[in-house]
Amino acid sequence: ANDPVAYDMFVNGLDGIDVEGRPVFMGHFVRDRHVDKHLRFNPERPLIRGWDFGYQNPRVIFAQTDDQGSFNVLAEISHLQEVFIEEFVDAVKAFTVRHMPLAGTAGRTIQDFGDYAGNQQTDKEHTTLQRAQMRGVMIHTRPNTQIESGLDVIRKLMSESRKVPSQDIMGLGTEFLERPRFRIHPRCEELIDAVAYGYHYPQYKNGQVGTVPKKDNRYDHIVDALRYAVINTFGLAD
Repeated sequence: ANDPVAYDMFVNGLDGIDVEGRPVFMGHFVRDRHVDKHLRFNPERPLIRGWDFGYQNPRVIFAQTDDQGSFNVLAEISHLQEVFIEEFVDAVKAFTVRHMPLAGTAGRTIQDFGDYAGNQQTDKEHTTLQRAQMRGVMIHTRPNTQIESGLDVIRKLMSESRKVPSQDIMGLGTEFLERPRFRIHPRCEELIDAVAYGYHYPQYKNGQVGTVPKKDNRYDHIVDALRYAVINTFGLAD
């Protein structure tokens, strides 16, 4: 009832994102609650960029935390295909300058987080992270962790809320609103589709549902970018 799209898909049998299995964030992500068109970039807070490398389908999410400790995803890059890390870095830097021009200026911070596998040697002379650094972006990583541990942090943020003051109306005193600790701007269409239904645990022929999300070369990349940003910002779930 809280998500009419889910109701139409799973109860009324209407068309939606075609997955066979169980969405990873089912019961946690609710479109009407977590998608917020009022999100704006705050130049006085660090910009967080989560990177998922890969020649075929590289992805980046742009996010910030706020004073209530919430994680707000402001934008995504989800259209690139078959690009080397140098082109990828240049595209992300150009997007940042165009849409968040004050980020990284006058002492303002940009925090870049990515996959620990970027430290591995490739068929090039340098690792992926070294090649990004040579292009002017230092991407930080955590040693390999279980995927599920990072997903638990995202679920926790989706499930929690904070009371934030609303404006004083007619001098009746300040009221407080419940605001979720995880929000996404509606422009992030691929990420919204991924956390709503596309990123899922596969269902096998015997009817059992797997315990590791499916690597579908579509939704997994954008969620990986989100996961790297979240675990490096908040740490792992206890």
